[in-house]
Amino acid sequence: MECTHRDIETINTELILADLQTIETRIGRLQKEAKADPKVRDALDYLEGIKRNFEAGIPLSVSKNIIHEYINDLHLLTQNPLSMYLMLMRKCSLMTMRKWSSPSGRR
Repeated sequence: MECTHRDIETINTELILADLQTIETRIGRLQKEAKADPKVRDALDYLEGIKRNFEAGIPLSVSKNIIHEYINDLHLLTQNPLSMYLMLMRKCSLMTMRKWSSPSGRR
């Protein structure tokens, strides 16, 4: 039993939503800081662009212009394609194990 395309899309969406929540938290903090420090505005603008990408379902790993100084400490799940792949494989393995361990999944 393998992960279906739909399973993979669901997992990708979960990862993007987790990153979106992280970005929204940082944006909220930076909005307050930007009022006192105009230099913070660049980081805020950048993160708002990433937020729009996440809302459109685009993971950070396909972004062309990654400014690491603004995001490195956020540890975003969709930043590294290899990390995304490994997380997908782990979740697919767990889903497969659950399907086979449930009474309806056994043959």
